[in-house]
Amino acid sequence: MQFSFYLNLLNMLKTTEQNQVILTKQDYEQLRYYIGSASFKEGEMTLSHELKRAKIVENSELSADRVKLNSKIIVVDLETNASMEFTIVMPAHADMKQKKVSVLTPMGTAFIGFAKNDEVQWKVPLGIKRFRITEVYNES
Repeated sequence: MQFSFYLNLLNMLKTTEQNQVILTKQDYEQLRYYIGSASFKEGEMTLSHELKRAKIVENSELSADRVKLNSKIIVVDLETNASMEFTIVMPAHADMKQKKVSVLTPMGTAFIGFAKNDEVQWKVPLGIKRFRITEVYNES
C-alpha cells in the first residue's frame, strides 16, 4: 500500500516537473533577492527549486497566459472541482481579504511561472493537491 502511495507521488511530481517554469527577469531578480535574504528550504516543491529550473525571459517575451507577480489567476482543485481566484503578490502586499496571496506561500509558489491550462501538483498544509490553472489575467 505504501509503495503505491510513493509511486503516485512520484508520478505527480514528474507531471509538475515537465511543465516549464518561465519567469520575467524582473520577477526572477525580486524572488532571488527574497531567497538570498532569508532562510528557505531546498528540495522539491520549494521556491528555490522552481527558481533554479526556471527559464528567464524579458517582460516583453512572456506570454499573456503565463503566471507572474501580480497575476490574477483562477485555479481548479482537480480532486474537489472547487474553483479559487486570487492574485499572486510579494509578501508586503499580501491580504487575504482582497484575495492577494504571497508568492512565498505554498499556493503562491505553486503557480508562479506556469501557464493557463497547466496542471500543477503541490504540497499544501493538507498534503499534495492537484490543480489546473483555468485563467490568467495580467495587466498590460
